[in-house]
Amino acid sequence: GALVRTIALTAPLVLAPAAPIAPGASNATGTASVAPAANMPPPISAVVQGTMLITSHSDGTVALWDLEKGERIASTRRLDGSVTAVAFTGDTDRVAVAGGDGKLMLLDRKTGSTTPASSGDGHRETITAMVYVGERNGLLTASNDKTIRSWNADSLSRRRTHVGHKEAVSALDVSPDGRSFASGADDGQVRLWSTLSSSVRKSLKAHESKVTALAHAPNSDTLASGAADGTVKLWDLKSGREIAVVPVKAGVVRALLFTSDSRRLIAASDDGSVKSWDIAGIRVAARGE
Repeated sequence: GALVRTIALTAPLVLAPAAPIAPGASNATGTASVAPAANMPPPISAVVQGTMLITSHSDGTVALWDLEKGERIASTRRLDGSVTAVAFTGDTDRVAVAGGDGKLMLLDRKTGSTTPASSGDGHRETITAMVYVGERNGLLTASNDKTIRSWNADSLSRRRTHVGHKEAVSALDVSPDGRSFASGADDGQVRLWSTLSSSVRKSLKAHESKVTALAHAPNSDTLASGAADGTVKLWDLKSGREIAVVPVKAGVVRALLFTSDSRRLIAASDDGSVKSWDIAGIRVAARGE
Protein backbone atom coordinates (compact mmCIF):
# COMPACT_ATOMS: atom_id res chain seq x y z
CA GLY A 1 0.00 0.00 0.00
CA ALA A 2 3.01 2.34 -0.05
CA LEU A 3 3.25 4.98 -2.78
CA VAL A 4 6.21 4.18 -5.03
CA ARG A 5 6.13 6.99 -7.58
CA THR A 6 3.96 9.81 -8.89
CA ILE A 7 4.12 10.74 -12.57
CA ALA A 8 2.53 13.93 -13.90
CA LEU A 9 0.96 12.78 -17.17
CA THR A 10 0.75 16.33 -18.52
CA ALA A 11 4.40 17.21 -17.76
CA PRO A 12 6.85 18.33 -20.50
CA LEU A 13 9.13 15.72 -22.05
CA VAL A 14 12.15 14.82 -19.97
CA LEU A 15 13.84 12.99 -22.84
CA ALA A 16 13.32 13.80 -26.52
CA PRO A 17 13.83 10.54 -28.46
CA ALA A 18 15.27 10.21 -31.93
CA ALA A 19 12.31 8.11 -33.07
CA PRO A 20 8.80 8.98 -31.83
CA ILE A 21 5.87 6.58 -31.86
CA ALA A 22 5.11 7.83 -35.35
CA PRO A 23 6.13 11.04 -37.11
CA GLY A 24 3.36 13.59 -37.50
CA ALA A 25 2.39 15.01 -40.85
CA SER A 26 4.00 18.34 -39.94
CA ASN A 27 7.10 16.70 -38.42
CA ALA A 28 9.19 15.48 -41.35
CA THR A 29 12.42 15.27 -39.35
CA GLY A 30 11.24 12.22 -37.41
CA THR A 31 11.97 13.77 -34.01
CA ALA A 32 9.47 14.13 -31.21
CA SER A 33 7.89 17.52 -30.77
CA VAL A 34 8.07 18.83 -27.21
CA ALA A 35 4.71 20.32 -26.32
CA PRO A 36 4.24 22.51 -23.24
CA ALA A 37 2.42 20.78 -20.40
CA ALA A 38 -0.56 23.09 -20.78
CA ASN A 39 -1.03 21.92 -24.37
CA MET A 40 -1.55 18.25 -23.47
CA PRO A 41 -4.86 17.51 -21.71
CA PRO A 42 -5.30 14.75 -19.11
CA PRO A 43 -5.45 11.20 -20.52
CA ILE A 44 -8.69 9.56 -21.63
CA SER A 45 -7.30 6.01 -21.49
CA ALA A 46 -4.10 4.28 -20.39
CA VAL A 47 -2.60 0.79 -20.74
CA VAL A 48 0.46 -0.70 -19.00
CA GLN A 49 2.79 -3.40 -20.33
CA GLY A 50 5.81 -4.20 -18.19
CA THR A 51 7.41 -0.88 -17.29
CA MET A 52 5.84 0.99 -20.22
CA LEU A 53 2.66 3.05 -20.17
CA ILE A 54 0.73 4.35 -23.18
CA THR A 55 -1.80 7.17 -22.75
CA SER A 56 -4.30 8.77 -25.13
CA HIS A 57 -5.68 12.29 -25.00
CA SER A 58 -8.63 14.33 -26.25
CA ASP A 59 -6.42 16.45 -28.55
CA GLY A 60 -5.35 13.35 -30.52
CA THR A 61 -2.04 12.90 -28.70
CA VAL A 62 -0.66 9.44 -27.89
CA ALA A 63 2.20 9.39 -25.37
CA LEU A 64 4.61 6.65 -24.28
CA TRP A 65 5.99 6.67 -20.72
CA ASP A 66 8.73 4.81 -18.83
CA LEU A 67 7.25 4.02 -15.42
CA GLU A 68 10.59 3.19 -13.80
CA LYS A 69 12.20 6.49 -14.80
CA GLY A 70 8.98 8.50 -14.57
CA GLU A 71 9.63 9.96 -18.03
CA ARG A 72 7.62 10.58 -21.15
CA ILE A 73 9.82 9.14 -23.87
CA ALA A 74 7.74 9.69 -27.01
CA SER A 75 4.54 11.30 -28.24
CA THR A 76 2.69 11.94 -31.47
CA ARG A 77 -0.63 13.20 -32.84
CA ARG A 78 -1.98 10.99 -35.61
CA LEU A 79 -5.78 10.96 -35.44
CA ASP A 80 -8.13 13.90 -35.93
CA GLY A 81 -10.01 14.55 -32.73
CA SER A 82 -9.70 12.49 -29.57
CA VAL A 83 -7.93 9.14 -29.13
CA THR A 84 -10.40 7.24 -26.98
CA ALA A 85 -8.64 3.87 -26.58
CA VAL A 86 -5.10 2.48 -26.86
CA ALA A 87 -3.49 -0.98 -26.68
CA PHE A 88 -0.03 -2.47 -26.93
CA THR A 89 -0.02 -5.21 -29.57
CA GLY A 90 2.39 -7.54 -27.78
CA ASP A 91 5.33 -5.22 -28.46
CA THR A 92 5.72 -1.90 -26.64
CA ASP A 93 6.93 -0.34 -29.90
CA ARG A 94 3.67 -1.23 -31.71
CA VAL A 95 0.55 0.50 -30.48
CA ALA A 96 -3.07 0.40 -31.65
CA VAL A 97 -5.01 3.65 -31.31
CA ALA A 98 -8.74 4.16 -31.72
CA GLY A 99 -10.60 7.40 -32.15
CA GLY A 100 -13.77 9.25 -31.38
CA ASP A 101 -14.48 9.07 -35.11
CA GLY A 102 -14.57 5.26 -35.02
CA LYS A 103 -11.26 4.86 -36.86
CA LEU A 104 -8.49 2.41 -35.91
CA MET A 105 -4.75 2.66 -36.61
CA LEU A 106 -1.46 0.93 -35.76
CA LEU A 107 1.63 2.99 -34.91
CA ASP A 108 5.16 1.55 -35.06
CA ARG A 109 7.71 3.53 -33.04
CA LYS A 110 10.76 1.81 -34.57
CA THR A 111 9.87 2.43 -38.20
CA GLY A 112 7.58 5.43 -37.83
CA SER A 113 5.03 3.65 -40.02
CA THR A 114 1.24 3.66 -39.65
CA THR A 115 -1.32 1.04 -40.63
CA PRO A 116 -4.93 2.26 -40.77
CA ALA A 117 -7.92 -0.03 -40.89
CA SER A 118 -9.37 -0.38 -44.38
CA SER A 119 -11.74 2.35 -45.43
CA GLY A 120 -15.25 1.49 -44.33
CA ASP A 121 -14.10 -1.08 -41.77
CA GLY A 122 -14.13 1.29 -38.82
CA HIS A 123 -17.00 1.68 -36.39
CA ARG A 124 -19.82 4.07 -37.22
CA GLU A 125 -19.44 5.83 -33.86
CA THR A 126 -16.87 6.42 -31.11
CA ILE A 127 -14.68 3.46 -30.11
CA THR A 128 -15.06 3.19 -26.34
CA ALA A 129 -12.75 0.28 -25.44
CA MET A 130 -10.03 -1.86 -27.03
CA VAL A 131 -8.09 -4.95 -25.89
CA TYR A 132 -5.29 -7.03 -27.41
CA VAL A 133 -5.81 -10.81 -27.72
CA GLY A 134 -2.27 -12.17 -27.74
CA GLU A 135 -3.23 -15.81 -28.15
CA ARG A 136 -5.11 -14.95 -31.36
CA ASN A 137 -2.89 -12.07 -32.52
CA GLY A 138 -6.01 -10.00 -32.53
CA LEU A 139 -7.65 -6.82 -31.35
CA LEU A 140 -11.17 -6.30 -30.07
CA THR A 141 -12.86 -2.91 -30.25
CA ALA A 142 -16.16 -1.80 -28.70
CA SER A 143 -18.21 1.15 -29.82
CA ASN A 144 -21.16 3.40 -29.18
CA ASP A 145 -22.63 1.83 -32.34
CA LYS A 146 -23.56 -1.20 -30.12
CA THR A 147 -21.11 -3.56 -31.84
CA ILE A 148 -17.78 -5.24 -31.07
CA ARG A 149 -15.32 -5.93 -33.86
CA SER A 150 -12.42 -8.38 -34.09
CA TRP A 151 -9.27 -7.48 -36.07
CA ASN A 152 -5.97 -8.99 -37.14
CA ALA A 153 -3.38 -7.17 -35.00
CA ASP A 154 -0.85 -6.94 -37.85
CA SER A 155 -2.90 -5.92 -40.86
CA LEU A 156 -6.04 -4.52 -39.15
CA SER A 157 -8.16 -6.61 -41.49
CA ARG A 158 -11.56 -7.20 -39.93
CA ARG A 159 -12.28 -10.79 -38.84
CA ARG A 160 -15.86 -10.55 -37.55
CA THR A 161 -18.47 -8.33 -35.95
CA HIS A 162 -20.25 -9.24 -32.71
CA VAL A 163 -23.82 -7.94 -32.64
CA GLY A 164 -26.33 -8.25 -29.83
CA HIS A 165 -26.02 -5.39 -27.36
CA LYS A 166 -29.03 -3.07 -27.33
CA GLU A 167 -27.08 -0.06 -26.05
CA ALA A 168 -23.57 1.37 -26.52
CA VAL A 169 -20.79 -1.07 -25.57
CA SER A 170 -18.71 0.51 -22.81
CA ALA A 171 -16.25 -2.12 -21.49
CA LEU A 172 -14.23 -5.14 -22.68
CA ASP A 173 -11.96 -7.78 -21.15
CA VAL A 174 -10.44 -10.97 -22.57
CA SER A 175 -10.10 -14.28 -20.71
CA PRO A 176 -6.56 -15.39 -19.78
CA ASP A 177 -6.55 -18.15 -22.44
CA GLY A 178 -7.82 -15.81 -25.17
CA ARG A 179 -10.74 -18.10 -26.05
CA SER A 180 -13.50 -15.84 -24.79
CA PHE A 181 -14.19 -12.28 -23.79
CA ALA A 182 -16.74 -10.24 -21.85
CA SER A 183 -18.41 -7.01 -22.90
CA GLY A 184 -20.47 -4.53 -20.90
CA ALA A 185 -22.96 -1.93 -22.07
CA ASP A 186 -24.68 1.29 -21.03
CA ASP A 187 -27.83 -0.61 -20.00
CA GLY A 188 -25.98 -2.71 -17.40
CA GLN A 189 -25.85 -5.83 -19.55
CA VAL A 190 -22.75 -8.05 -19.61
CA ARG A 191 -22.34 -10.53 -22.46
CA LEU A 192 -19.91 -13.44 -22.76
CA TRP A 193 -18.56 -14.32 -26.22
CA SER A 194 -16.20 -16.70 -27.97
CA THR A 195 -13.24 -15.08 -29.76
CA LEU A 196 -13.63 -17.68 -32.53
CA SER A 197 -17.23 -16.94 -33.50
CA SER A 198 -19.80 -14.16 -33.51
CA SER A 199 -22.27 -15.98 -31.27
CA VAL A 200 -22.96 -14.90 -27.70
CA ARG A 201 -22.52 -17.53 -24.97
CA LYS A 202 -24.37 -15.87 -22.09
CA SER A 203 -26.18 -12.63 -21.34
CA LEU A 204 -26.23 -11.25 -17.80
CA LYS A 205 -28.31 -8.43 -16.38
CA ALA A 206 -25.36 -7.42 -14.25
CA HIS A 207 -26.05 -3.85 -13.11
CA GLU A 208 -28.72 -1.19 -12.97
CA SER A 209 -26.39 1.38 -14.54
CA LYS A 210 -23.65 1.58 -17.19
CA VAL A 211 -20.95 -1.10 -17.03
CA THR A 212 -17.65 0.77 -16.72
CA ALA A 213 -15.06 -1.97 -16.04
CA LEU A 214 -14.55 -5.73 -16.46
CA ALA A 215 -11.78 -8.09 -15.32
CA HIS A 216 -11.20 -11.86 -15.59
CA ALA A 217 -9.46 -13.65 -12.73
CA PRO A 218 -6.20 -15.17 -14.11
CA ASN A 219 -6.61 -18.72 -12.76
CA SER A 220 -10.33 -19.17 -12.20
CA ASP A 221 -13.70 -18.93 -13.91
CA THR A 222 -14.52 -15.65 -12.19
CA LEU A 223 -15.39 -12.30 -13.78
CA ALA A 224 -15.59 -8.97 -11.96
CA SER A 225 -17.84 -6.21 -13.29
CA GLY A 226 -17.98 -2.58 -12.18
CA ALA A 227 -20.61 0.05 -12.86
CA ALA A 228 -21.33 3.76 -12.88
CA ASP A 229 -23.38 3.44 -9.68
CA GLY A 230 -20.27 2.32 -7.77
CA THR A 231 -21.18 -1.38 -7.55
CA VAL A 232 -18.76 -4.25 -8.24
CA LYS A 233 -19.95 -7.84 -8.64
CA LEU A 234 -18.30 -11.23 -9.02
CA TRP A 235 -19.69 -13.77 -11.51
CA ASP A 236 -19.23 -17.47 -12.12
CA LEU A 237 -18.50 -17.70 -15.84
CA LYS A 238 -19.61 -21.31 -16.22
CA SER A 239 -23.08 -20.84 -14.75
CA GLY A 240 -23.52 -17.10 -15.23
CA ARG A 241 -24.48 -16.90 -11.55
CA GLU A 242 -23.72 -13.90 -9.36
CA ILE A 243 -21.22 -14.94 -6.68
CA ALA A 244 -20.96 -11.81 -4.56
CA VAL A 245 -21.30 -8.03 -4.39
CA VAL A 246 -18.04 -6.26 -3.50
CA PRO A 247 -18.50 -3.44 -0.95
CA VAL A 248 -16.76 -0.66 -2.89
CA LYS A 249 -18.74 2.30 -1.46
CA ALA A 250 -17.10 4.79 -3.80
CA GLY A 251 -17.82 6.71 -6.98
CA VAL A 252 -18.00 5.41 -10.54
CA VAL A 253 -15.78 2.32 -10.86
CA ARG A 254 -13.20 3.10 -13.56
CA ALA A 255 -10.84 0.10 -13.47
CA LEU A 256 -10.70 -3.46 -12.08
CA LEU A 257 -7.76 -5.84 -11.77
CA PHE A 258 -7.13 -9.23 -10.17
CA THR A 259 -3.70 -9.99 -8.75
CA SER A 260 -1.78 -12.72 -10.60
CA ASP A 261 -2.78 -15.38 -8.03
CA SER A 262 -6.49 -14.39 -8.36
CA ARG A 263 -6.71 -13.95 -4.58
CA ARG A 264 -7.26 -10.20 -4.52
CA LEU A 265 -9.37 -7.75 -6.52
CA ILE A 266 -8.34 -4.11 -6.94
CA ALA A 267 -10.75 -1.33 -7.93
CA ALA A 268 -10.11 2.30 -8.82
CA SER A 269 -12.97 4.78 -8.60
CA ASP A 270 -13.92 8.34 -9.54
CA ASP A 271 -13.42 9.54 -5.96
CA GLY A 272 -9.66 8.94 -6.35
CA SER A 273 -9.58 5.79 -4.24
CA VAL A 274 -7.88 2.49 -5.03
CA LYS A 275 -9.16 -0.40 -2.90
CA SER A 276 -8.19 -4.06 -2.55
CA TRP A 277 -10.23 -7.05 -1.33
CA ASP A 278 -9.56 -10.65 -0.41
CA ILE A 279 -11.78 -12.58 -2.83
CA ALA A 280 -12.13 -15.64 -0.60
CA GLY A 281 -13.39 -13.41 2.20
CA ILE A 282 -15.99 -11.79 -0.06
CA ARG A 283 -17.30 -15.18 -1.18
CA VAL A 284 -17.56 -16.43 2.40
CA ALA A 285 -19.47 -13.30 3.39
CA ALA A 286 -21.80 -13.72 0.42
CA ARG A 287 -22.66 -17.27 1.50
CA GLY A 288 -23.33 -16.04 5.01
CA GLU A 289 -20.74 -18.34 6.58
